[in-house]
Amino acid sequence: MKKHLLLGIGVLTAAGSFAQSTVNSGTQKYVLAEEGTGTWCGHCTDGAVFLENVVASSTRVIPVSVHDNDPMEIPDGAAVFSEYNPAFPNAAIDRVVHVNSSRVFMNRSHWQNMANTQLAKSPDFAVTVQHGYSAATRQLTVKVTAKALKGMMGSYNINAYVVEDSVIGGSAYDQANYYDGTAGHKYQGQGASISGFMHMQVLRSMLGGPWGSSGIIMTNPTLNSMATKTYTYTLPGSSNFGRWRVIGLVQKQNTADKDDRVILNAIQAKITPGTLGLENLAKPLGSLAITPNPASDLISVRGETQYGADVTISIVNTLGQKLKEEIIRENNQQFEIGIPVTDLAAGLYFVNVTTSFGEKVSQKLIITR
Repeated sequence: MKKHLLLGIGVLTAAGSFAQSTVNSGTQKYVLAEEGTGTWCGHCTDGAVFLENVVASSTRVIPVSVHDNDPMEIPDGAAVFSEYNPAFPNAAIDRVVHVNSSRVFMNRSHWQNMANTQLAKSPDFAVTVQHGYSAATRQLTVKVTAKALKGMMGSYNINAYVVEDSVIGGSAYDQANYYDGTAGHKYQGQGASISGFMHMQVLRSMLGGPWGSSGIIMTNPTLNSMATKTYTYTLPGSSNFGRWRVIGLVQKQNTADKDDRVILNAIQAKITPGTLGLENLAKPLGSLAITPNPASDLISVRGETQYGADVTISIVNTLGQKLKEEIIRENNQQFEIGIPVTDLAAGLYFVNVTTSFGEKVSQKLIITR
């Protein structure tokens, strides 16, 4: 039996890109920067500047602003703050403990160095995010797939964040600002309270909760093992979908030690309208074509399935005995492979196709001589 590495056609992914229904981190390490902030926090305008600079340093830094004690606070964000008790503005970089402060949430002076350290690491997981958005129902469907890039010990969770940009509200959204009189600061001269302040990367939901969805990724994951979790979220009726992003991530599970719940990898995508993403999410193993059929020397097997699935193609006889098997690793939704059949006797066979996501389909194959 042979195993083939086949590059799929019609690729819809682009690592780190935004205007895609499917994004994939591949073998690159992305960094999640979770900034603790609040409208009441006068130093948080400076934190916003620091975070902007970290994001500007690399397209692989994913920013999230987790609000405290203001209209943008969410319960799961409050749970994170309750666990780590940060000062403001502090940030967690992949929720890794900073060596000097011995804290997960650290002072802004450490953000850039910590981000650089994390970016230089080899990722333990590849993360794929597929999403679909229905303008009619305003429902967002998010599918996060984690693939282990090496064998590991321990337990790991999948999660998805929903984030909104360019948030402006009434007076309750005005931002306190201690840098009104600081020469050269971005927010110099804008007042001690900035009316109409535009809040960016506002965390609206942790779809798997603050610690992720457990029991999805196998314990002690093996090399190339994959797991998938699908979430749904309804955008508020007054909001423009173009301001929203979704972030998929894998985080370590450790109920006993809050300082050992690191983010292993993440990827983000800007929410796009239409049915493309929904079709990708729900696409069953379909459009299977075997040509020629009947055949005598070589057949081509083509089909479509979900992004990132391993596809196993087997040929069995009428007794159910497996005579041939081909494996396509990590297809990109469309796959095609040629299989020689010159060694098969004339008669009726079945071509069975299964995927690592549990999909199955079978078609008859006639061999002539």
